[in-house]
Amino acid sequence: MRIDLLKIFTITTFSLWLLLTSVEAQTVPYFKILVRPPFGETYPGGSTYTTVSVYYAYPYPIVSPQNPITFSCSNLPAGVSCSFSPPSCQVFNITQPFPEIPICTSLLTISTSPTTPQGFYTITILATSGNLTRTAPYILSIKSQPTTTTIKYPMTVV
Repeated sequence: MRIDLLKIFTITTFSLWLLLTSVEAQTVPYFKILVRPPFGETYPGGSTYTTVSVYYAYPYPIVSPQNPITFSCSNLPAGVSCSFSPPSCQVFNITQPFPEIPICTSLLTISTSPTTPQGFYTITILATSGNLTRTAPYILSIKSQPTTTTIKYPMTVV
């Protein structure tokens, strides 16, 4: 009885490839987002800004998505709002994507009301295309308004 090691190796390799391919298709995103800087501070009634960039993630798609990538925020504290410019972007077919160059960038403005309490808040930034959603955290620090005092010095004219 002879054991054919080549057949066993081929079957094992093919089974492993099938397993990895099915797991990869379910878990690996075709895009990722980065928020830079990932933190900001402001005062009640003020605003802060950051950029949200979308990058292709490995493995790269053969064609780009047909759905636009839309941006939004969640976990906003009371009195805080967010807006994106642009609010979404359409990604066109790219035959050779470059992972270090963003395929889309949006300016995020986070605004607070005068009654927003001081503290640190973690806001979730979302980028959604079709049924895929990618998230990134943003740390918002709301500080107390600085107090201003006017000091009057007596002036002597000589």
